[in-house]
Amino acid sequence: MPEGIEKRGRNSWSVRVYMGYDSRQKKRKYIRVTVRGTYKDAQRVRAELLRRRDEGRLGEARGTGRVTVAAYLERWLAMREGGLAPATVDRQRSIVQHHLVPVIGHLRLRELTPVDVQAVLLRARERGLGQGSVRNIHAVLRRALNDAVSMGLLPDNPCARVSPGVYRPRRPELPPAADLARLLREVEGSPVGPAIQLIAATGMRLGEALGLRWGDVDLERRLVQVRRTLSKTSSGMHERGAKAGSDRTIPLGDMACRALERQAAMWRQVMGREPGPGDYVFVREGGAPESARRVQYYLGQAAARLGMAGLRVHDLRHLVASLLLGHGVSVRVVAELLGHRVPSTTLDVYSHVLAGGSEEAVRLLDRLVGG
Repeated sequence: MPEGIEKRGRNSWSVRVYMGYDSRQKKRKYIRVTVRGTYKDAQRVRAELLRRRDEGRLGEARGTGRVTVAAYLERWLAMREGGLAPATVDRQRSIVQHHLVPVIGHLRLRELTPVDVQAVLLRARERGLGQGSVRNIHAVLRRALNDAVSMGLLPDNPCARVSPGVYRPRRPELPPAADLARLLREVEGSPVGPAIQLIAATGMRLGEALGLRWGDVDLERRLVQVRRTLSKTSSGMHERGAKAGSDRTIPLGDMACRALERQAAMWRQVMGREPGPGDYVFVREGGAPESARRVQYYLGQAAARLGMAGLRVHDLRHLVASLLLGHGVSVRVVAELLGHRVPSTTLDVYSHVLAGGSEEAVRLLDRLVGG
């Protein structure tokens, strides 16, 4: 491995660039940047840093005081490409374009203050954004400025002195199991009915269901393997491996098997042939992969007809977890089904479902040892 690139962990690299000798401190000066992605991503970032150093546009070199926030963020996004999923880069680019550049893009990077960061968050709140969105804006700016500090473009990060506020996750109003059964019957005749039913029967993420290929499905053994996700980005549909710790094998119940059998019949009708192992399970006419937007549209229409307006596809996943936990299935088993890497994630999200369990435990102790 060449000098200047060191592996730190899984998909993480430390990139180092020599900046010269500091005669005052009598030591060599380096700039270090952490890159997440492949080794080639680290090589690309290091090459860019070397180019900027040689042009006098890195660290304390000439010209850094004139760099605007907008110009820096544009280069920062370019350096992020390749190391992250395209959908993640798209979300970060949207935040930069719609929430950061309009407020602070004209300012010089080195003159950025905590007051400017507060102005960004205040504008977001004035536009009606929720606390979760405000925190996401703060997180993107904080990460970008952390990298600027690492590269010597900023002495410190003004975001570190600004709190985005406390985030209380949205707890959707979930329908009871009987209403869910009505909803699944309502979508049965729609082009995406089997996809919705499979998600409700397994707790899969929508992107995981859309990323399934027929080679992942074993109806004889009643198993499905989650290996990848499919999402739409600004450059088209993008497939990537499942989230860290989310690749898993899910057993299929009767409802899931029936949904996949119906999908196989619909697939043959649409495509005019038998599906192969490499073909996507959920496709539209012409063979294009099914889109998340269309699945949400058909679910939303069916939910509105039944008086459940506003229900999202992701709410089905919440409902699966809530029903299982509420009926005594262990957190560990539910975490495995949902693809949570650690059960603590499941506990954090669904702790309200388990509320009251301590009372039941005390009553059990009374029966066991109370005499």
